[in-house]
Amino acid sequence: MSKLQKYKDSMYDAMAQAERLGASAVKITFMHSDGISSSFENGRLRFADSAESTSFAITLVVNGKFGRAAANQPEMLNEMVGRAVKLAQVGAPAHYTTFPKPAEKYASIASYDEAAATIPRSKLIEDCSDLIDHIKSLHPSLVAGASGSRISGETITINNSGLVDEFKDSAWSIGADFSRTTGTDMLFCGAGCDWGKLDNHYDLDYIKAKLTDDFNNASRNASLPDGDYPLLLPPSYVRRFLAPVVMALSGYRVYLGVSPLKDKLGQTPFHPSFSLIDNPFIDYCSSSANMDNCGIPTQKRHLIENGRVCLFLYDYDTACMVNAEPTGNSDCAPYTALLPAGTIHSSELFKGIRKGLYIKSLLGFGQSNFANGDFSANVQLGYVIENGEITGRIKDAMIAGNVFEMLSRPIVTSSDVDKCNLNPYLMLDSVKLFSK
Repeated sequence: MSKLQKYKDSMYDAMAQAERLGASAVKITFMHSDGISSSFENGRLRFADSAESTSFAITLVVNGKFGRAAANQPEMLNEMVGRAVKLAQVGAPAHYTTFPKPAEKYASIASYDEAAATIPRSKLIEDCSDLIDHIKSLHPSLVAGASGSRISGETITINNSGLVDEFKDSAWSIGADFSRTTGTDMLFCGAGCDWGKLDNHYDLDYIKAKLTDDFNNASRNASLPDGDYPLLLPPSYVRRFLAPVVMALSGYRVYLGVSPLKDKLGQTPFHPSFSLIDNPFIDYCSSSANMDNCGIPTQKRHLIENGRVCLFLYDYDTACMVNAEPTGNSDCAPYTALLPAGTIHSSELFKGIRKGLYIKSLLGFGQSNFANGDFSANVQLGYVIENGEITGRIKDAMIAGNVFEMLSRPIVTSSDVDKCNLNPYLMLDSVKLFSK
């Protein structure tokens, strides 16, 4: 008998024990992972590490309350069950008594690649060294860092409604960054890639090109008078910018009454140019999933379509609490929220800006009344665009606005999509700029 089969048998024994102790719903998950990593700081190898872990986790419902516990050895499963049952006495209220029956069929999503799972440490160190050398070739005074990792694992989940889910996954990441301090001015730039398959996503030239562009664009300074300007965001910042919208689509936040969209279901609070899709079925994407944490199948669907709010997202517990249909979204959140690509290449978007901003990162974004979409943030890395060209880095500046208001006006997305984070460039018609 294989080790995994022994683990699975132990999990079924533990589930039966939980039921004997009064649990009406029981879910047990086994996870095993194995990975390596390397990191360079200030141009030198700082560490090359290995990590392996095995864990079991249980979620159960006893007398209408949740109990949760974990263990790292199969011999501790009985103890884990006992702790979870005791914790359920003071646990959070559960709004279901049993898990739903598993679906007859779930989507097939590729998540494991043998080549990714076996990337040798020597390759990660060699490629990180290559990135460090590239940064130093830009200018020897730059403080350079780089890191690379790969991890693989296997997961088994069972529950007492008949669900049995087993899968393997793999992932790698590699990236580099540099900093430069001149007096009181500090410049930080970085780029990287991550994916689940070792293919053309693993692209050192892609990373080098982004680092080179930032170094060249930041080598000169530029400024604009205070005022309202068009704003262009790179694919790497799109998901961060859209976070208030994603939060507002949470069925739990709608229930609490704190979502700005709580009364907007089926309405069109956004401009028709704005749509947002949740796609949980992307092969080798770490956020993909064919079921939620209760075994409900996931779906690819529009969250916002042509400015209209299509639905709110409900996990099983929240759906039972408010008597809504569960959408198969764990924690009432999307899996991979994406903007549909447009028809204009990003290079043409740049060319169409007479005076505007290209912002790559912000400091303090999310520290205002972020749930309502308000922001006032320092520009950490941003550039001035004049007559379709980047003229230099903007310093000592802030931008402010409201995400919901900005998306109620026309937006444009690029036809080209970043291969690592899967989003296009996003052009917004206006943001307020303030100089310090």
